[in-house]
Amino acid sequence: MDHGRDERGAAHVCVRHRVRTFGSHPFGYPVQERRGRRPRLIRGPGSCYAARWMSSAQRLVAELLDLTTGSRSVREYEAARLQCLERAVGFDALYVGAAEREDVPDPSVSGVDTRVVADCERHADRYWDDRRRLNAAAARAGGAVSDHEAFTADERDRMPFYHEVIARHGIHSIGLSVLKLHGATIGCAYFGRMGRGAPFGDELAQLLPALPILALGKRLYEMPIQVAGAELFAPPLTEREQDVLWHLTRGATNAHIARRLGTSPSTVKNQVSSILSKAGVENRTELVYLATRSSAQAPRARS
Repeated sequence: MDHGRDERGAAHVCVRHRVRTFGSHPFGYPVQERRGRRPRLIRGPGSCYAARWMSSAQRLVAELLDLTTGSRSVREYEAARLQCLERAVGFDALYVGAAEREDVPDPSVSGVDTRVVADCERHADRYWDDRRRLNAAAARAGGAVSDHEAFTADERDRMPFYHEVIARHGIHSIGLSVLKLHGATIGCAYFGRMGRGAPFGDELAQLLPALPILALGKRLYEMPIQVAGAELFAPPLTEREQDVLWHLTRGATNAHIARRLGTSPSTVKNQVSSILSKAGVENRTELVYLATRSSAQAPRARS
């Protein structure tokens, strides 16, 4: 037996097992090898994956994916996702919006007066040069960086976006991030802290694997659809692969899909690998993005 403490200092006891990661698993979740028995994904209460064997970043991704199947509405999903991110990173305000002037998705805002945000959006042209600098800094850092690390105090003071928008909201530090899917930047997210002397640090690193999920927004939750294979996949998906894809767009695990389709998790795993290969993507999040953005989609009832 191992006796120790987890990341928060809470005592825990765990059985000593050899744990490895299947490289072919899209999110690289830990797999427990059991002598004389089949390997299995490690599970635990409150999540379809046991948190104690996972890194903070893996645990955050797993929790966010769980919300897609555990929430009863888009509003509940978005509220739960926000709480999950707040616990993981710690912030007072969040802005998710376009990364370029030409993009016009509705911004998602939390923790600030929406009327003030609307006023800022109306005068957005004044701030685009500053926002591009912020987004470029996040991109250079690999996707996320603290504004205090990326810019000096003088550089921040010279940006109208800082003293006319950020300071107006009482925010003293920002975690900058860019949202990418399938190699393309589709948005940005700014995490704000209002307390002085509390800039973002290493906690931003665990956000990186979760940024594609944040980029998808409510599309990851919304009712999935069947994709016309000829439009997105070469070669086209088989009928069973389309069934598997439908469940993947709901964030379902291989085991859950296997139970719903009456097959084995190993068979589903092979089908998922085939779908990823045909789509030309590396992970499930990019696959869901491709499926949900397609214009050649037809509604499909839940099964």
